Amino acid sequence: MQGPAVTDWMSALGEIAGAAGTVAAVAVALLLARRGARRQRIEQADREAGQARLIIAELHRAEGRWWVRTTNHSTAPVFQVEILEVRHPDGVSTVEPAPGAPVELTKLPAGEVNDRALALGGDPATAVVVLRFLDAAGLRWHRAGTGQPQRVLDG
Repeated sequence: MQGPAVTDWMSALGEIAGAAGTVAAVAVALLLARRGARRQRIEQADREAGQARLIIAELHRAEGRWWVRTTNHSTAPVFQVEILEVRHPDGVSTVEPAPGAPVELTKLPAGEVNDRALALGGDPATAVVVLRFLDAAGLRWHRAGTGQPQRVLDG
């Protein structure tokens, strides 16, 4: 009975090294695919938020009252633009429309500005306006001041 020859050992070591290389190649391929899918999701979310980043709401005082100026800097209309609240250092002001100035704006065309008078409590001088609106693609967004818009998925 004769033991394994050196060539048998070398052949076995070659097969083990080949198997290890194959496992490593598969692991790297899976990692790259996962990173690529993540990058695609981030890019898609960025594209979706493109119009939402161009909808701005600011407070200003004129004619003895507080006004919310909503500006659509995009090239498409937005819909159901609703002022949810006004946040300031004293807390949150409830938003009540002044007579003839609805809190929800049905449509804000591209490039348009809309001023809505509000009855606010507290000191809104350093306040942040919180909006919810529907973009031209039918996606609903929530935006506080100039912060990044957040997609609303539950309607």
